[in-house]
Amino acid sequence: MFIKRRSALKISAGAILAATMSFAVPAIASAQEQPDVSRGGVIRASMYQQPVSLYPLEGNASIGDHFVYNQIFDPLIRTAADGSYEPALAESWEFTNDNTVLTFKLREGVVFHDGTPFNAQAVAKNFELAMRKENSADPHFKDLANIDSFEVVDDYTIQFNLKSASGAALVPFSMGVGFISSPTALEASGDDYGRHPVGTGPFKFVRWQSDEFIEMARNENYWAMGADGSALPYTDGVTMRFVSESATKIIEVQSGNLDIADEITPREARQLEGDDRVKLVDPPPGGLQSWLAFNTQKAPFDKVEVRRAVVQAIDREGLLKAIALGVGSVPPCIFSPSQWAYDDSVKQAAYDPAAAKAAIDAAGASGAEVQLSIIQRDPDSQIAQIVQAQLAQVGLKVEINVMERGAYVQSVLGSEHQFALGRWPLPFGDPDAIAQLLFGPDAALDWSNINDSVLEKMVVDGRSAIEPADRKPHYVEMCNHVTDAAYYDFLMMRGVKHLANPKLYGWTYELTGAWNLATAYFAK
Repeated sequence: MFIKRRSALKISAGAILAATMSFAVPAIASAQEQPDVSRGGVIRASMYQQPVSLYPLEGNASIGDHFVYNQIFDPLIRTAADGSYEPALAESWEFTNDNTVLTFKLREGVVFHDGTPFNAQAVAKNFELAMRKENSADPHFKDLANIDSFEVVDDYTIQFNLKSASGAALVPFSMGVGFISSPTALEASGDDYGRHPVGTGPFKFVRWQSDEFIEMARNENYWAMGADGSALPYTDGVTMRFVSESATKIIEVQSGNLDIADEITPREARQLEGDDRVKLVDPPPGGLQSWLAFNTQKAPFDKVEVRRAVVQAIDREGLLKAIALGVGSVPPCIFSPSQWAYDDSVKQAAYDPAAAKAAIDAAGASGAEVQLSIIQRDPDSQIAQIVQAQLAQVGLKVEINVMERGAYVQSVLGSEHQFALGRWPLPFGDPDAIAQLLFGPDAALDWSNINDSVLEKMVVDGRSAIEPADRKPHYVEMCNHVTDAAYYDFLMMRGVKHLANPKLYGWTYELTGAWNLATAYFAK
Protein backbone atom coordinates (compact mmCIF):
# COMPACT_ATOMS: atom_id res chain seq x y z
CA MET A 1 0.00 0.00 0.00
CA PHE A 2 1.44 3.37 -1.05
CA ILE A 3 0.40 6.19 1.29
CA LYS A 4 2.13 9.55 1.42
CA ARG A 5 1.43 12.02 4.22
CA ARG A 6 2.30 15.68 4.43
CA SER A 7 1.04 18.72 6.26
CA ALA A 8 -0.10 21.03 4.46
CA LEU A 9 -34.84 22.45 -2.56
CA LYS A 10 -37.50 20.92 -3.20
CA ILE A 11 -39.83 23.89 -3.92
CA SER A 12 -41.76 25.36 -6.84
CA ALA A 13 -39.79 28.18 -8.39
CA GLY A 14 -43.05 29.51 -9.78
CA ALA A 15 -44.39 29.76 -6.28
CA ILE A 16 -41.21 31.49 -5.14
CA LEU A 17 -41.43 34.09 -7.85
CA ALA A 18 -45.16 34.64 -7.80
CA ALA A 19 -45.73 36.99 -4.91
CA THR A 20 -44.57 38.51 -1.68
CA MET A 21 -43.68 35.79 0.83
CA SER A 22 -44.23 36.30 4.55
CA PHE A 23 -43.67 33.77 7.32
CA ALA A 24 -43.47 33.67 11.08
CA VAL A 25 -40.20 32.80 12.77
CA PRO A 26 -40.02 28.99 12.43
CA ALA A 27 -40.92 26.98 15.50
CA ILE A 28 -38.69 24.32 17.02
CA ALA A 29 -39.25 21.05 15.20
CA SER A 30 -38.35 17.65 16.58
CA ALA A 31 -39.43 14.08 16.04
CA GLN A 32 -38.67 13.15 19.63
CA GLU A 33 -40.50 14.01 22.82
CA GLN A 34 -38.65 16.82 24.54
CA PRO A 35 -38.44 17.85 28.18
CA ASP A 36 -39.25 21.39 29.26
CA VAL A 37 -36.83 24.06 28.09
CA SER A 38 -34.12 25.07 30.51
CA ARG A 39 -31.44 27.72 30.30
CA GLY A 40 -27.70 27.79 30.79
CA GLY A 41 -24.65 25.72 29.99
CA VAL A 42 -22.18 25.81 27.11
CA ILE A 43 -22.61 23.49 24.14
CA ARG A 44 -19.37 21.76 23.18
CA ALA A 45 -19.73 20.82 19.53
CA SER A 46 -17.45 19.45 16.83
CA MET A 47 -17.11 19.97 13.10
CA TYR A 48 -14.81 17.91 10.90
CA GLN A 49 -12.84 20.85 9.49
CA GLN A 50 -11.51 24.25 10.47
CA PRO A 51 -12.86 27.13 8.35
CA VAL A 52 -10.36 29.14 6.35
CA SER A 53 -12.17 32.32 7.37
CA LEU A 54 -15.13 33.42 9.45
CA TYR A 55 -16.08 35.96 6.79
CA PRO A 56 -18.76 34.01 4.90
CA LEU A 57 -17.75 35.55 1.56
CA GLU A 58 -14.32 33.93 1.91
CA GLY A 59 -15.38 30.47 3.11
CA ASN A 60 -14.45 27.66 0.71
CA ALA A 61 -16.53 24.86 2.24
CA SER A 62 -19.95 25.83 0.95
CA ILE A 63 -21.81 23.80 3.57
CA GLY A 64 -19.28 22.65 6.16
CA ASP A 65 -18.61 26.25 7.16
CA HIS A 66 -22.28 26.68 8.02
CA PHE A 67 -21.82 24.66 11.22
CA VAL A 68 -20.18 27.76 12.69
CA TYR A 69 -21.59 30.51 10.44
CA ASN A 70 -25.14 29.61 11.50
CA GLN A 71 -24.27 30.49 15.08
CA ILE A 72 -22.60 33.88 14.49
CA PHE A 73 -24.62 35.18 11.53
CA ASP A 74 -28.14 35.30 10.18
CA PRO A 75 -28.77 35.18 6.42
CA LEU A 76 -31.38 37.31 4.75
CA ILE A 77 -33.38 34.13 4.12
CA ARG A 78 -32.79 30.61 5.40
CA THR A 79 -33.05 27.25 3.64
CA ALA A 80 -35.14 25.00 5.88
CA ALA A 81 -34.71 21.25 6.32
CA ASP A 82 -37.40 20.58 3.67
CA GLY A 83 -35.69 22.80 1.07
CA SER A 84 -38.11 25.71 1.33
CA TYR A 85 -37.02 29.27 2.04
CA GLU A 86 -37.86 30.86 5.38
CA PRO A 87 -37.49 34.44 6.61
CA ALA A 88 -34.50 35.38 8.68
CA LEU A 89 -33.21 38.97 8.52
CA ALA A 90 -35.67 39.54 5.68
CA GLU A 91 -39.30 39.19 6.78
CA SER A 92 -40.65 38.97 3.23
CA TRP A 93 -39.64 39.33 -0.40
CA GLU A 94 -41.28 40.08 -3.72
CA PHE A 95 -40.38 39.73 -7.40
CA THR A 96 -41.65 42.35 -9.86
CA ASN A 97 -40.89 43.63 -13.37
CA ASP A 98 -41.02 40.16 -14.98
CA ASN A 99 -39.03 38.70 -12.09
CA THR A 100 -36.02 40.96 -12.64
CA VAL A 101 -36.51 43.10 -9.54
CA LEU A 102 -36.28 41.50 -6.10
CA THR A 103 -37.35 43.54 -3.08
CA PHE A 104 -36.69 42.52 0.53
CA LYS A 105 -38.60 43.88 3.54
CA LEU A 106 -36.15 43.67 6.45
CA ARG A 107 -36.71 42.84 10.09
CA GLU A 108 -36.77 45.87 12.40
CA GLY A 109 -35.22 46.13 15.85
CA VAL A 110 -32.19 43.92 15.12
CA VAL A 111 -28.68 44.96 16.15
CA PHE A 112 -25.27 43.51 15.37
CA HIS A 113 -23.10 42.14 18.16
CA ASP A 114 -21.13 45.41 18.25
CA GLY A 115 -24.29 47.52 18.65
CA THR A 116 -24.49 48.67 15.02
CA PRO A 117 -28.15 48.82 13.88
CA PHE A 118 -29.24 46.32 11.25
CA ASN A 119 -31.04 48.03 8.39
CA ALA A 120 -31.06 48.39 4.62
CA GLN A 121 -27.95 50.53 4.70
CA ALA A 122 -26.07 47.71 6.47
CA VAL A 123 -27.19 45.19 3.83
CA ALA A 124 -26.18 47.58 1.07
CA LYS A 125 -22.73 48.04 2.62
CA ASN A 126 -22.25 44.25 2.74
CA PHE A 127 -23.10 43.88 -0.94
CA GLU A 128 -21.08 46.94 -1.92
CA LEU A 129 -17.98 45.38 -0.34
CA ALA A 130 -18.76 41.91 -1.67
CA MET A 131 -19.13 43.09 -5.27
CA ARG A 132 -15.84 44.98 -5.48
CA LYS A 133 -13.61 43.67 -8.26
CA GLU A 134 -10.74 42.97 -5.88
CA ASN A 135 -12.93 40.32 -4.25
CA SER A 136 -13.30 38.37 -7.50
CA ALA A 137 -11.07 35.55 -6.22
CA ASP A 138 -13.31 34.88 -3.21
CA PRO A 139 -15.27 31.61 -3.56
CA HIS A 140 -18.72 33.23 -3.39
CA PHE A 141 -18.03 36.22 -5.62
CA LYS A 142 -19.60 34.38 -8.57
CA ASP A 143 -22.84 34.06 -6.60
CA LEU A 144 -23.32 37.76 -7.28
CA ALA A 145 -23.07 37.42 -11.06
CA ASN A 146 -26.79 37.98 -11.70
CA ILE A 147 -27.05 41.13 -9.56
CA ASP A 148 -26.84 44.20 -11.75
CA SER A 149 -27.35 46.79 -9.02
CA PHE A 150 -29.14 47.43 -5.74
CA GLU A 151 -30.67 50.41 -4.01
CA VAL A 152 -31.94 51.32 -0.56
CA VAL A 153 -35.65 52.15 -0.80
CA ASP A 154 -36.02 53.07 2.87
CA ASP A 155 -34.45 52.05 6.17
CA TYR A 156 -35.96 48.56 6.04
CA THR A 157 -36.43 47.95 2.32
CA ILE A 158 -33.72 47.09 -0.20
CA GLN A 159 -34.18 46.35 -3.90
CA PHE A 160 -31.93 44.21 -6.09
CA ASN A 161 -32.04 44.66 -9.84
CA LEU A 162 -31.22 41.41 -11.60
CA LYS A 163 -29.59 41.04 -14.99
CA SER A 164 -32.16 38.41 -15.93
CA ALA A 165 -35.02 36.42 -14.43
CA SER A 166 -33.83 33.21 -12.81
CA GLY A 167 -35.34 30.26 -11.01
CA ALA A 168 -32.24 30.34 -8.79
CA ALA A 169 -32.43 34.04 -7.94
CA LEU A 170 -32.86 33.48 -4.19
CA VAL A 171 -29.89 31.14 -3.77
CA PRO A 172 -27.16 33.72 -2.95
CA PHE A 173 -29.30 35.37 -0.28
CA SER A 174 -29.43 32.14 1.74
CA MET A 175 -25.73 31.25 1.53
CA GLY A 176 -22.27 32.91 1.64
CA VAL A 177 -22.99 36.49 0.67
CA GLY A 178 -26.43 36.29 2.26
CA PHE A 179 -24.93 36.14 5.78
CA ILE A 180 -24.85 39.77 6.86
CA SER A 181 -21.88 41.24 8.74
CA SER A 182 -21.65 44.45 10.74
CA PRO A 183 -20.57 47.17 8.31
CA THR A 184 -18.72 48.86 11.16
CA ALA A 185 -16.66 45.74 11.82
CA LEU A 186 -16.03 45.11 8.11
CA GLU A 187 -14.53 48.55 7.73
CA ALA A 188 -12.62 48.51 11.02
CA SER A 189 -11.05 45.06 10.61
CA GLY A 190 -10.40 45.17 6.87
CA ASP A 191 -8.48 42.13 5.65
CA ASP A 192 -8.43 40.73 9.19
CA TYR A 193 -12.24 40.57 9.47
CA GLY A 194 -12.24 36.79 8.89
CA ARG A 195 -10.63 36.40 12.32
CA HIS A 196 -12.95 38.92 14.04
CA PRO A 197 -16.48 38.34 12.72
CA VAL A 198 -19.50 40.34 13.90
CA GLY A 199 -22.98 39.24 12.91
CA THR A 200 -26.53 39.34 14.26
CA GLY A 201 -26.70 35.62 15.11
CA PRO A 202 -27.57 33.91 18.39
CA PHE A 203 -23.94 33.69 19.53
CA LYS A 204 -21.13 36.27 19.53
CA PHE A 205 -17.60 35.46 18.48
CA VAL A 206 -15.14 35.38 21.40
CA ARG A 207 -11.91 33.83 20.13
CA TRP A 208 -10.44 31.41 17.63
CA GLN A 209 -7.67 29.09 18.80
CA SER A 210 -6.18 27.90 15.50
CA ASP A 211 -6.44 24.15 14.87
CA GLU A 212 -8.36 23.69 18.11
CA PHE A 213 -11.66 25.55 18.58
CA ILE A 214 -13.84 28.62 18.07
CA GLU A 215 -15.47 30.03 21.20
CA MET A 216 -18.78 31.89 21.09
CA ALA A 217 -20.93 33.47 23.81
CA ARG A 218 -24.67 34.10 24.06
CA ASN A 219 -26.00 37.15 22.23
CA GLU A 220 -28.14 38.79 24.91
CA ASN A 221 -29.85 40.95 22.28
CA TYR A 222 -30.83 38.24 19.80
CA TRP A 223 -34.01 39.09 17.94
CA ALA A 224 -35.63 35.64 17.69
CA MET A 225 -37.94 34.01 20.22
CA GLY A 226 -38.29 30.30 20.92
CA ALA A 227 -41.48 28.27 20.63
CA ASP A 228 -42.04 28.89 24.35
CA GLY A 229 -42.13 32.64 23.72
CA SER A 230 -38.86 33.40 25.51
CA ALA A 231 -35.67 34.88 24.14
CA LEU A 232 -33.14 32.75 22.29
CA PRO A 233 -30.57 31.30 22.60
CA TYR A 234 -31.19 29.11 25.61
CA THR A 235 -27.56 28.28 26.35
CA ASP A 236 -24.71 30.55 27.48
CA GLY A 237 -22.42 29.76 24.57
CA VAL A 238 -20.94 27.33 22.07
CA THR A 239 -17.41 26.02 21.76
CA MET A 240 -16.86 24.52 18.31
CA ARG A 241 -13.94 22.08 18.17
CA PHE A 242 -12.28 20.79 15.01
CA VAL A 243 -12.28 16.98 15.09
CA SER A 244 -11.74 15.04 11.85
CA GLU A 245 -11.56 11.48 13.15
CA SER A 246 -14.81 9.69 13.95
CA ALA A 247 -13.24 7.53 16.65
CA THR A 248 -12.19 10.64 18.55
CA LYS A 249 -15.67 12.18 18.25
CA ILE A 250 -17.26 9.03 19.62
CA ILE A 251 -14.91 8.82 22.60
CA GLU A 252 -15.35 12.51 23.37
CA VAL A 253 -19.17 12.29 23.39
CA GLN A 254 -19.08 9.09 25.43
CA SER A 255 -16.80 10.71 28.00
CA GLY A 256 -18.87 13.89 28.22
CA ASN A 257 -16.32 16.17 26.57
CA LEU A 258 -18.53 16.83 23.53
CA ASP A 259 -22.28 17.49 23.44
CA ILE A 260 -22.85 17.15 19.70
CA ALA A 261 -20.69 15.77 16.91
CA ASP A 262 -21.19 15.68 13.16
CA GLU A 263 -20.90 12.91 10.59
CA ILE A 264 -20.33 9.40 11.84
CA THR A 265 -20.96 6.45 9.53
CA PRO A 266 -23.87 3.97 9.79
CA ARG A 267 -21.32 1.28 10.63
CA GLU A 268 -20.12 3.30 13.64
CA ALA A 269 -23.70 4.14 14.57
CA ARG A 270 -24.67 0.47 14.64
CA GLN A 271 -21.88 -0.23 17.10
CA LEU A 272 -23.25 2.52 19.38
CA GLU A 273 -26.83 1.27 19.51
CA GLY A 274 -27.81 0.69 23.11
CA ASP A 275 -25.00 2.89 24.47
CA ASP A 276 -26.79 5.15 26.96
CA ARG A 277 -23.84 7.58 27.02
CA VAL A 278 -24.76 8.86 23.56
CA LYS A 279 -27.79 9.80 21.48
CA LEU A 280 -27.85 8.93 17.75
CA VAL A 281 -29.51 11.62 15.67
CA ASP A 282 -30.66 11.68 12.04
CA PRO A 283 -29.96 14.93 10.16
CA PRO A 284 -32.31 15.80 7.24
CA PRO A 285 -32.71 13.13 4.54
CA GLY A 286 -29.74 13.04 2.20
CA GLY A 287 -26.14 12.24 2.86
CA LEU A 288 -22.52 12.86 1.96
CA GLN A 289 -21.58 12.19 -1.65
CA SER A 290 -18.00 11.02 -2.14
CA TRP A 291 -16.41 11.55 -5.55
CA LEU A 292 -13.22 11.33 -7.54
CA ALA A 293 -12.31 14.47 -9.47
CA PHE A 294 -9.93 13.90 -12.39
CA ASN A 295 -7.55 16.68 -13.40
CA THR A 296 -8.48 16.77 -17.06
CA GLN A 297 -5.37 18.77 -17.92
CA LYS A 298 -2.83 16.27 -16.53
CA ALA A 299 -1.80 12.84 -17.77
CA PRO A 300 -3.12 10.22 -17.71
CA PHE A 301 -6.51 11.78 -16.95
CA ASP A 302 -6.29 14.20 -19.85
CA LYS A 303 -7.54 11.22 -21.88
CA VAL A 304 -11.28 10.64 -21.57
CA GLU A 305 -10.72 6.93 -22.23
CA VAL A 306 -8.65 6.64 -19.03
CA ARG A 307 -11.20 8.58 -16.98
CA ARG A 308 -14.01 6.35 -18.25
CA ALA A 309 -11.93 3.29 -17.46
CA VAL A 310 -11.51 4.38 -13.84
CA VAL A 311 -15.29 4.79 -13.56
CA GLN A 312 -15.70 1.24 -14.87
CA ALA A 313 -13.02 -0.13 -12.53
CA ILE A 314 -14.67 0.88 -9.24
CA ASP A 315 -17.48 -1.12 -7.68
CA ARG A 316 -19.60 1.69 -6.30
CA GLU A 317 -22.35 -0.49 -4.81
CA GLY A 318 -19.69 -2.59 -3.10
CA LEU A 319 -18.03 0.56 -1.80
CA LEU A 320 -21.31 1.75 -0.29
CA LYS A 321 -21.76 -1.58 1.47
CA ALA A 322 -18.18 -1.61 2.77
CA ILE A 323 -18.18 1.96 4.08
CA ALA A 324 -21.82 2.56 5.06
CA LEU A 325 -23.40 -0.90 5.31
CA GLY A 326 -25.36 -0.04 2.16
CA VAL A 327 -27.13 2.88 3.85
CA GLY A 328 -27.47 5.51 1.14
CA SER A 329 -27.48 5.34 -2.65
CA VAL A 330 -25.27 5.77 -5.70
CA PRO A 331 -26.59 8.81 -7.58
CA PRO A 332 -24.74 9.26 -10.89
CA CYS A 333 -24.47 13.03 -10.70
CA ILE A 334 -24.64 15.91 -8.21
CA PHE A 335 -28.33 15.60 -7.31
CA SER A 336 -29.85 13.29 -4.72
CA PRO A 337 -32.86 11.10 -5.61
CA SER A 338 -35.09 13.38 -3.50
CA GLN A 339 -34.46 16.45 -5.69
CA TRP A 340 -36.61 17.49 -8.62
CA ALA A 341 -33.50 17.86 -10.80
CA TYR A 342 -32.63 14.16 -10.37
CA ASP A 343 -33.45 11.85 -13.30
CA ASP A 344 -33.18 8.06 -13.54
CA SER A 345 -32.07 8.29 -17.16
CA VAL A 346 -28.63 9.62 -16.17
CA LYS A 347 -26.13 6.77 -15.87
CA GLN A 348 -22.44 6.33 -15.14
CA ALA A 349 -20.54 3.51 -16.81
CA ALA A 350 -21.32 0.17 -15.14
CA TYR A 351 -18.77 -1.73 -13.09
CA ASP A 352 -16.71 -3.75 -15.60
CA PRO A 353 -13.06 -4.25 -14.55
CA ALA A 354 -12.24 -6.32 -17.65
CA ALA A 355 -13.40 -3.53 -19.96
CA ALA A 356 -11.57 -0.98 -17.79
CA LYS A 357 -8.29 -2.91 -18.05
CA ALA A 358 -8.64 -3.22 -21.83
CA ALA A 359 -9.28 0.51 -22.15
CA ILE A 360 -6.27 1.41 -20.00
CA ASP A 361 -4.08 -0.94 -22.03
CA ALA A 362 -5.35 0.58 -25.28
CA ALA A 363 -4.65 4.10 -23.99
CA GLY A 364 -1.06 3.15 -23.16
CA ALA A 365 -1.61 3.88 -19.47
CA SER A 366 -1.06 0.37 -18.06
CA GLY A 367 1.48 0.49 -15.24
CA ALA A 368 1.11 4.27 -14.83
CA GLU A 369 1.78 5.63 -11.34
CA VAL A 370 -0.90 8.10 -10.28
CA GLN A 371 -1.34 10.09 -7.09
CA LEU A 372 -4.69 10.33 -5.33
CA SER A 373 -5.01 13.40 -3.10
CA ILE A 374 -7.26 13.05 -0.06
CA ILE A 375 -8.08 15.00 3.09
CA GLN A 376 -6.99 13.57 6.42
CA ARG A 377 -10.41 12.57 7.78
CA ASP A 378 -12.70 9.56 8.14
CA PRO A 379 -13.73 7.59 6.18
CA ASP A 380 -11.79 9.06 3.25
CA SER A 381 -8.69 6.99 3.97
CA GLN A 382 -10.72 3.77 3.89
CA ILE A 383 -12.40 4.79 0.63
CA ALA A 384 -9.03 5.66 -0.89
CA GLN A 385 -7.58 2.27 0.01
CA ILE A 386 -10.48 0.46 -1.69
CA VAL A 387 -10.04 2.65 -4.79
CA GLN A 388 -6.31 1.94 -4.70
CA ALA A 389 -6.87 -1.82 -4.62
CA GLN A 390 -9.47 -1.82 -7.40
CA LEU A 391 -7.39 0.35 -9.73
CA ALA A 392 -4.39 -1.92 -9.17
CA GLN A 393 -6.44 -4.71 -10.72
CA VAL A 394 -6.78 -2.75 -13.98
CA GLY A 395 -3.17 -1.60 -14.26
CA LEU A 396 -2.94 1.71 -12.37
CA LYS A 397 -0.58 2.08 -9.41
CA VAL A 398 -2.12 4.53 -6.94
CA GLU A 399 -0.16 6.44 -4.32
CA ILE A 400 -2.41 8.01 -1.67
CA ASN A 401 -1.37 11.53 -0.68
CA VAL A 402 -2.99 12.40 2.67
CA MET A 403 -3.21 16.15 3.27
CA GLU A 404 -4.62 18.61 5.74
CA ARG A 405 -7.73 20.22 4.35
CA GLY A 406 -6.28 23.68 3.75
CA ALA A 407 -3.35 22.28 1.81
CA TYR A 408 -5.65 19.94 -0.13
CA VAL A 409 -7.99 22.74 -1.22
CA GLN A 410 -5.09 24.93 -2.30
CA SER A 411 -3.48 22.06 -4.20
CA VAL A 412 -6.60 20.78 -5.97
CA LEU A 413 -8.07 24.17 -6.88
CA GLY A 414 -4.57 25.11 -8.02
CA SER A 415 -4.67 22.11 -10.37
CA GLU A 416 -1.61 20.50 -8.81
CA HIS A 417 -3.30 17.10 -8.37
CA GLN A 418 -3.73 14.16 -10.71
CA PHE A 419 -6.99 13.03 -9.19
CA ALA A 420 -8.62 13.77 -5.86
CA LEU A 421 -11.14 12.26 -3.47
CA GLY A 422 -13.64 14.68 -1.96
CA ARG A 423 -17.19 14.98 -0.73
CA TRP A 424 -20.11 17.33 -0.32
CA PRO A 425 -23.55 17.03 1.32
CA LEU A 426 -26.59 16.35 -0.83
CA PRO A 427 -29.03 17.80 -1.49
CA PHE A 428 -28.20 21.47 -1.91
CA GLY A 429 -31.25 23.72 -1.75
CA ASP A 430 -31.41 24.62 -5.43
CA PRO A 431 -29.66 22.75 -8.27
CA ASP A 432 -27.84 25.90 -9.28
CA ALA A 433 -26.29 26.23 -5.81
CA ILE A 434 -23.95 23.37 -6.68
CA ALA A 435 -24.02 23.34 -10.50
CA GLN A 436 -22.64 26.84 -10.92
CA LEU A 437 -19.91 26.22 -8.32
CA LEU A 438 -18.64 23.17 -10.20
CA PHE A 439 -19.47 23.62 -13.87
CA GLY A 440 -20.61 27.19 -14.49
CA PRO A 441 -18.65 30.03 -16.11
CA ASP A 442 -15.60 30.79 -13.93
CA ALA A 443 -16.66 28.02 -11.54
CA ALA A 444 -15.36 28.76 -8.04
CA LEU A 445 -14.89 25.09 -7.12
CA ASP A 446 -13.62 23.55 -10.34
CA TRP A 447 -12.05 20.45 -8.80
CA SER A 448 -11.50 18.82 -12.22
CA ASN A 449 -9.91 21.74 -14.08
CA ILE A 450 -12.63 21.63 -16.73
CA ASN A 451 -12.54 23.82 -19.82
CA ASP A 452 -15.91 23.20 -21.45
CA SER A 453 -18.00 26.07 -22.83
CA VAL A 454 -20.80 23.68 -23.83
CA LEU A 455 -21.16 22.55 -20.22
CA GLU A 456 -21.09 26.14 -18.98
CA LYS A 457 -24.01 27.03 -21.26
CA MET A 458 -26.05 24.14 -19.87
CA VAL A 459 -25.57 25.55 -16.36
CA VAL A 460 -26.56 29.04 -17.47
CA ASP A 461 -29.65 27.69 -19.25
CA GLY A 462 -30.70 25.75 -16.13
CA ARG A 463 -30.41 28.89 -14.04
CA SER A 464 -32.19 31.13 -16.54
CA ALA A 465 -35.39 29.12 -16.77
CA ILE A 466 -37.99 29.76 -14.06
CA GLU A 467 -40.17 26.71 -13.45
CA PRO A 468 -38.62 23.39 -12.35
CA ALA A 469 -40.29 21.64 -15.28
CA ASP A 470 -38.46 23.99 -17.66
CA ARG A 471 -35.17 23.85 -15.75
CA LYS A 472 -34.92 20.08 -15.30
CA PRO A 473 -34.11 19.18 -18.95
CA HIS A 474 -31.05 21.42 -18.78
CA TYR A 475 -29.79 19.67 -15.64
CA VAL A 476 -30.41 16.24 -17.16
CA GLU A 477 -28.45 17.32 -20.22
CA MET A 478 -25.71 18.71 -17.97
CA CYS A 479 -25.42 15.48 -15.96
CA ASN A 480 -25.33 13.32 -19.09
CA HIS A 481 -22.59 15.53 -20.47
CA VAL A 482 -20.56 15.31 -17.24
CA THR A 483 -20.87 11.53 -16.99
CA ASP A 484 -20.06 11.00 -20.68
CA ALA A 485 -16.91 13.12 -20.31
CA ALA A 486 -16.16 11.36 -16.99
CA TYR A 487 -15.02 14.57 -15.35
CA TYR A 488 -15.93 12.89 -12.05
CA ASP A 489 -16.57 9.43 -10.73
CA PHE A 490 -19.53 9.89 -8.36
CA LEU A 491 -18.81 7.07 -5.92
CA MET A 492 -21.71 7.03 -3.49
CA MET A 493 -23.99 9.09 -1.26
CA ARG A 494 -23.68 7.53 2.18
CA GLY A 495 -26.07 8.10 5.00
CA VAL A 496 -24.71 9.84 8.08
CA LYS A 497 -25.63 10.07 11.72
CA HIS A 498 -24.88 12.77 14.25
CA LEU A 499 -23.99 12.01 17.82
CA ALA A 500 -25.17 13.93 20.88
CA ASN A 501 -25.23 14.15 24.64
CA PRO A 502 -28.50 12.42 25.71
CA LYS A 503 -29.40 15.56 27.69
CA LEU A 504 -29.11 17.94 24.71
CA TYR A 505 -32.37 18.76 22.93
CA GLY A 506 -34.03 21.22 20.60
CA TRP A 507 -31.51 22.13 17.89
CA THR A 508 -32.66 22.39 14.28
CA TYR A 509 -31.10 21.69 10.88
CA GLU A 510 -30.91 23.39 7.54
CA LEU A 511 -31.38 21.28 4.41
CA THR A 512 -27.73 20.24 4.09
CA GLY A 513 -27.49 18.95 7.66
CA ALA A 514 -25.66 21.91 9.20
CA TRP A 515 -27.20 22.63 12.58
CA ASN A 516 -28.61 25.76 14.19
CA LEU A 517 -27.96 25.78 17.94
CA ALA A 518 -30.04 28.81 18.99
CA THR A 519 -32.91 26.57 20.11
CA ALA A 520 -30.73 23.88 21.74
CA TYR A 521 -30.85 23.35 25.49
CA PHE A 522 -29.83 20.89 28.18
CA ALA A 523 -32.50 18.94 30.03
CA LYS A 524 -32.50 19.52 33.77
